[in-house]
Amino acid sequence: MKNPRLERLNQEHRTAEIRLTREKHREKQQIAEAKQLTRKARTRRLCTRGGMLESFLDEPGLLTDDDVMEFLTCIFDFNSVQRKLNQVIVDRTEAIMAEIEAEAEEDP
Repeated sequence: MKNPRLERLNQEHRTAEIRLTREKHREKQQIAEAKQLTRKARTRRLCTRGGMLESFLDEPGLLTDDDVMEFLTCIFDFNSVQRKLNQVIVDRTEAIMAEIEAEAEEDP
């Protein structure tokens, strides 16, 4: 005669394993979805910023990638531009941290 308690525990174990497998699959799906959203955001950012750059270039269709890279290298070679870029990064980082701290204070 089989032990009913043992049977119940075995059934609970099988149920838990099925649930674990389902949750692992759901986690993989969520990770893949997050990666896709990150890729889409990057693609959008690149297209937007590329469009911004092209708006400053005369005849962008005539310029090669090397021409544009050389131009950008010249622009960003100036110390004043580097200082400004670094300051914008610091300011943006501080603003983001302040937002995170404000949200953390709102949600106890």
